Amino acid sequence: MTISSRKTLENTPAYVAGMREDLVKQKYGLTDIIKLSSNENPLGPPKSALDAAKRVLSGMGRYPDPLSGELRALIAEHDEIGEDHILLSHGLEEMIPALCRAYLNPGDESLQPAMTFIKYEIGARIMDGEVVKVPMQDLEIDLEGILAAVTDKTRIIWLCNPNNPTGTYFSEHALVNFLAAVPEHILVVHDEAYRDFTSAEDFPMETVPMLKDYPNLILLRTFSKAYGLAGFRCGYMISDPEIVRQVLKVREIFSVDNIASAAAAAALQDSAYLEHVKEVVLQGRDYLTASIKRLAGKVSGIQFKESQANFIYVETRYESAFLFEEMLKQGVIVRPIGAYGLRITIGLHNENIRFMEAFKKALAAGANRQFQNLHKQRGVTA
Repeated sequence: MTISSRKTLENTPAYVAGMREDLVKQKYGLTDIIKLSSNENPLGPPKSALDAAKRVLSGMGRYPDPLSGELRALIAEHDEIGEDHILLSHGLEEMIPALCRAYLNPGDESLQPAMTFIKYEIGARIMDGEVVKVPMQDLEIDLEGILAAVTDKTRIIWLCNPNNPTGTYFSEHALVNFLAAVPEHILVVHDEAYRDFTSAEDFPMETVPMLKDYPNLILLRTFSKAYGLAGFRCGYMISDPEIVRQVLKVREIFSVDNIASAAAAAALQDSAYLEHVKEVVLQGRDYLTASIKRLAGKVSGIQFKESQANFIYVETRYESAFLFEEMLKQGVIVRPIGAYGLRITIGLHNENIRFMEAFKKALAAGANRQFQNLHKQRGVTA
């Protein structure tokens, strides 16, 4: 007997996590693996966060504060806004579907760029929402195209800035103009997961003050990326207090545990660590950008845009699944995107060097495979 699931799940894509290192070791008999597939911080958690987490272990027999009060107060002070504007969650992967549960009815439209974080689509489809994908413009989010796609059924617009997986961004001026043009009953979710890695002078860093003029704006932030706490699972939104009240109704009650709250609180106050992370990532990004540019000058078919995040997206003439597998054989895990794209997380310097070496070998394997296939085709028709 087959037990039927909800019909909407038939059209809901499954989230596929980055490949685990132990599986690669087992498959290829390797011992030295580098993982550059999940946009994680190459430096790991700060010592201050680990120490704070250890101190609360003895209290784990009690339920955590549903609002993560101490952390919430620190975020409010850090971002200079009232605590009632802030809601914590078990990573943004909990917050995104919670927003959909709170604001999407069956048939409502959810607008998003064609290439962006897949959880927006998953969250909307689970609620029987209609997902409208707006084509990219040269790997960049087309804000004018999104505005043109707005209908009377539109309820949520998702903007990841810098965008995952392309690493491209739009400016503060563009964001303000966009917000001014969106009807006030439509939520605009500005996902800022990668904001700490930006170096562009016109990037919208000061978005919290925008909430006064645009109460339909929701800001998403996380401790998983720049703060190195991916395994602790802690993210938050900043929005109008009424939105916080509604989302709190559908978010898990005890969403963020005491360990994650303590670690995030310590990390938020560790400015020296954050600056060190930025320095390492930006240096790595500069190295990979220059290296891929040089390679593109020698090897045809390589296309990419300079990134403002802690990853770089590259397209080649070879299938992404083939290049992905070729790099796995060398102990390098990246993320295949679509038919021809790869997303590479910026690692430590030695990891970035190793990626470039593996990438060149994978491209050479792709060229050889293409040549052999062409030779076979000609042999058949000769």
